[in-house]
Amino acid sequence: MAAAPKTHRVEFEETVNVRNLEIIKRLEDTYEKKWLPWKEGVDKAAEAAENQEIVAALRMKHPDYDSNPTLKYKKAELLKGAPDPRNYGGSDPINAVAALYSPYQRYHGYMKHYAELPHNDRGSYLKLSRGIQRFDVRPDPKDVPSGTYKLRIRAGAVEGSDSSRHFIEIGYPQRLNATSLGFTKLLSTQQISGTIQNPEIIEVEVEIGANTPRDFGIQERQPKSGKLLREEFDRHKAENGYGTPPAIWVDWAELVGPMPENAAVESTIARIEPEKTINPANEKEIANIEDAQARSAEWQKGVDAVINTPANQATIAEIRKTQPKIDHPQWGYAYAEQLEGTPDARDFGFTDAQKAAASDPEGDRANLAYHKHYASLPHRDRGSYLKLAHGTGRVIISHKKNQLPPGSYTLRVAAAAVQGSPTERHFIEVGHPQRQIETRNWGLEGQPISSHQVTGTIENPQVIEIPLEVGTDTIKEFAIQEKQPNTGNLKELWDAHNKLKAENGYGHPPAIWIDWVELEGPHPKVNLTKSEIHRVEPEKTINPRNEKEIEKMEDAFERFAQWQKGVDQVAKTPENQAIIAEIAKKEPHILDPLRFYQFADRLKGAPDARDFGFEDVRAPRNANRDWPNLHAYYKHYANLPHRDTGAYLKPTKGTGRVIVSPEKLPIGNYTLRVRVGAVEGSDPSRRFIQVGHPQRTYTAMEFDHGFEGRAITTNQVTGTIEEPQIIEVPLEVGPNTLREFAVQEKQPNNGKIQALWKTYNAAKKENGYGMPPAIWIDWVELEGPHGAAPSEAGPDRDDSWFTEATDPDESTRARTIFEQFAVKAFRGVEAENEFIDRLAAIYDNRRSVGDSFERALELPLAIILSSPGFLYLNEPAGDPANDADERRELNDRELAVRLAYFLWSAPPDRKLLDLASRGELSNPDILRSQVDRLIADSRSDEFVAGFLHQWLHMERLDFFQFDTRLYRDFDESTRSAARQEVYHSFAHVLRDQKKGRLGKLLKSDYVFVNGLLATYYGLDGVTGDQFQKVALPAGSPRGGLLGMAAVHAMGSDGIESSPVERGAWVLRYILNDPPPPAPPNVPQLSRIDDPSLTVRQKLASHMEEAQCASCHRKIDPIGFGLENFNAAGKWRTQEGHGRNSHPIDPSDQFHNGPKFDDYFELRDIISDREPDFARGFTEHLISYGLGRSFGFTDEDLAKEIVGAAKKQDYIVSEFIQALVASEAFGRK
Repeated sequence: MAAAPKTHRVEFEETVNVRNLEIIKRLEDTYEKKWLPWKEGVDKAAEAAENQEIVAALRMKHPDYDSNPTLKYKKAELLKGAPDPRNYGGSDPINAVAALYSPYQRYHGYMKHYAELPHNDRGSYLKLSRGIQRFDVRPDPKDVPSGTYKLRIRAGAVEGSDSSRHFIEIGYPQRLNATSLGFTKLLSTQQISGTIQNPEIIEVEVEIGANTPRDFGIQERQPKSGKLLREEFDRHKAENGYGTPPAIWVDWAELVGPMPENAAVESTIARIEPEKTINPANEKEIANIEDAQARSAEWQKGVDAVINTPANQATIAEIRKTQPKIDHPQWGYAYAEQLEGTPDARDFGFTDAQKAAASDPEGDRANLAYHKHYASLPHRDRGSYLKLAHGTGRVIISHKKNQLPPGSYTLRVAAAAVQGSPTERHFIEVGHPQRQIETRNWGLEGQPISSHQVTGTIENPQVIEIPLEVGTDTIKEFAIQEKQPNTGNLKELWDAHNKLKAENGYGHPPAIWIDWVELEGPHPKVNLTKSEIHRVEPEKTINPRNEKEIEKMEDAFERFAQWQKGVDQVAKTPENQAIIAEIAKKEPHILDPLRFYQFADRLKGAPDARDFGFEDVRAPRNANRDWPNLHAYYKHYANLPHRDTGAYLKPTKGTGRVIVSPEKLPIGNYTLRVRVGAVEGSDPSRRFIQVGHPQRTYTAMEFDHGFEGRAITTNQVTGTIEEPQIIEVPLEVGPNTLREFAVQEKQPNNGKIQALWKTYNAAKKENGYGMPPAIWIDWVELEGPHGAAPSEAGPDRDDSWFTEATDPDESTRARTIFEQFAVKAFRGVEAENEFIDRLAAIYDNRRSVGDSFERALELPLAIILSSPGFLYLNEPAGDPANDADERRELNDRELAVRLAYFLWSAPPDRKLLDLASRGELSNPDILRSQVDRLIADSRSDEFVAGFLHQWLHMERLDFFQFDTRLYRDFDESTRSAARQEVYHSFAHVLRDQKKGRLGKLLKSDYVFVNGLLATYYGLDGVTGDQFQKVALPAGSPRGGLLGMAAVHAMGSDGIESSPVERGAWVLRYILNDPPPPAPPNVPQLSRIDDPSLTVRQKLASHMEEAQCASCHRKIDPIGFGLENFNAAGKWRTQEGHGRNSHPIDPSDQFHNGPKFDDYFELRDIISDREPDFARGFTEHLISYGLGRSFGFTDEDLAKEIVGAAKKQDYIVSEFIQALVASEAFGRK
């Protein structure tokens, strides 16, 4: 049974105060019994006649000889008959002054004052300068076994003291020179919010290990500069006669423990409502400023009354010579103390004339207008606006009076961006509030913990969740403020404020509004968060909003019509007819019947639109029923069937998304479900939805669509309104994930909110309302967080990096973890004991300073992952003395590592390592079977992606942003699907050991597509988001690399197709006949701005130059044969657009080779050159597999591999088998 926790308490009135009196007594005895007798002897010697010449010489050399209280005594050795300081405890005169007089003179009054303070009978005051500055808790080490302890301190802040000093530091005491100050390690800084009358108990959890100190110290938080500390002491002493006044009183401190392992800390929530804290403080600040300005004005009157006397005018003239600011209308008052007869600023409540001058109402240095503007803003009854440069710019939250046990916490902020404010200011940052400059109520201590974009609005605030880790040395309070400039240049911020103030009269307008802030925790270590379902029924959200918008439009139409009658009536008068004619000379669109009403305020007698409920003197043009508006669009959607059970998404100019925005969304894995149907008869290319985070930059209803960043997923909709489908999207919410998701119809990928307006306007011309619906949503729900997902690996698969050790002793368990982890990280090589010993020592050290078991593991594991044994493949070269060609055969473990990284891009699994450890992997039959196993495993998808990316240079697919006006369908989701088509097609032939011929990459009667790509290609009957093998109809241009959109997109510039790029690509990667690099500065075809020219005509100039023609006669014909594919890989028969389109002529002839009439004949010719394709493929495979460029020394190897594969009818896996079985692969 575990022993009950023990309490080691220290009552500081019994320790510190007693020692404080002893120090005072020692100072007094030294001063009275040593300094004064020696001083008296020196004074007598100085008065003796035999020393007068010496004294006179000292006075000549040191003018302050008589006024300086110590100079005479420091020079005592020059006086005849002066007493020897060694008889009084000083080694020499200078030391005597330093040891016998200075401590008393400097600190006796200070120590005496502290000893006479009230409440010393039950506690003690921390000293910031000299004396006992650190209070220690020193239990007997044998009474403090290892374990978890709680250090409790009962303390209070001194009333009236500087609040920036209301902080204590806790740490391990340093014993340097017996100094009662400082730590060998600072553990924690804590704010003191209690008082002497009502002290608070601060509780800090500490971990004590075998090598951890057993004593703890408490001291007032120290300034960063010792010089500043001394200057502050001297300043206070000049004012009060003793020195720095006290700020912290401590009743007692105790160490309790060790605590039982199962002692749980209750998780609680602390919430701050800033309208109850910041706003009242703002009002109080306004009252204080107004009071100071009134007092300053009264004081200035007194200064003005005497400023013009001759004596003061002469003084001002003298000051002006060095201080021209005296003529400044406000700052001139700062020199009032130097004038005769001016009133004392202290009589008006100021510390000096400078402070009184700074409160001049005309200068408004206190930014009264700024504070008043913020006080007049709406929505302050339920939140508060953050100020950026002056005033309260942060919301501070602590927890249970700073009782913040170590653990994991969640900080939540309900925040909104102010409409119309600059979007670059829509960010908040979280950190620990700075307390060094208490008058500056903004700023953080050190760097921010995190920054977050604010996308919510005041009407619909967003809840941002920030996970926080609190350790023993974490500052126990947090602050939220608007993101500050990265430069840290406050002058830059203030200059911007002053510039804005000159424009608007007050300064920075608000950008961030805070509803509330809460801090929850510590959370249990085991994730017990309950999984919840948040469902949105759009017929209850989107449809009512649509109806409300219709009502608003119709009401505006009615009011506009009434106003319009009045305008029409006065417009007929001769006077206004003359005005209209005059305006028309410069602004002829006044004669447009629709635009005419924009000029109504210039007509005599025209009614004021504000009397009809509009915001301006003239009515807005969109209130005119005849002006192009969205009324017919919204009405059409409102009259559609099935709106009682769902809603139709508008692709543009309206609510086009369903948003799921739970109030709380803990970190974890979620599932988003959408019950959705495609509208019958709608365009198949529009039957796709996207999931992402909703953009909040634009909030008007016509902009209620779009994402923040790219879509997370794109999904095909195959269900109908009568039989909807349920689409499931897995989502992961991390610490910086936006906490809301949206579902919308697939949008163009250019990020422009107005991307579809032209499409909308074209549709409206045809049908009278706009774009018809394509997507209907029944409901959207978000479920989670889910528990840990079961492993997807099969029973034979071992992906675990280390097995959790089960030893009850934590140190032993940690060591086992390091050993297991290192073997995995070093790919089967066991780490040396010395290395593990060092890791274990680091772990023990982290535990000794209070880290949890899991956190103490982090640094040792990180060291393993940064070791050369993990970062580099360990394949030592052969010994030149024993091996003529300096190459050696890889051992089985090295072969396992090389094979795994070749085909999996990952360390070898257990099966490979087991075979290697038994020396069996190098057996040709076993090695062949393992190659087959690795290829069949889904982990070989990493080989597919990595190899194809390198071989086919697929990074070019991301080079260009495609023009959405021309290629609306080729968005990010289509680009991704096109890339996956290449990967899936290769993976299929790779894993098909019977029919997986390499030539099928040149021509095949099937494709691998999902519903999205099938729609893009015009293939019917393919649905779903998963890629599937689909048989092609006769005459299809698809099938093989040359029919893939990704290949053709890489052969364009995002606007026009490029026959040169495509032809060069075929020569380089298909026919293994790479052309030389193009000369520099070759322009893109799209830069030739003549739409009447065909591509052939644009390229004709290449043939006119001999140096160009030698290459282009090989490149261009192939490219022309591929021109039936547009820049985004869609099939076409015309090039160009509109009136400038031309029929495509794909016919041409290979240089010194066969002719072809069209793409299909070109493809057949290329597919017949499988041996050339195989040779090029082999060279790239060798380069990838051996990790180096293909060289002339690899010629024989390439021939061997191609020969071996040819015998097996060019089956793709046979190329890999031949490479792995080669001497080059098995040697180093």
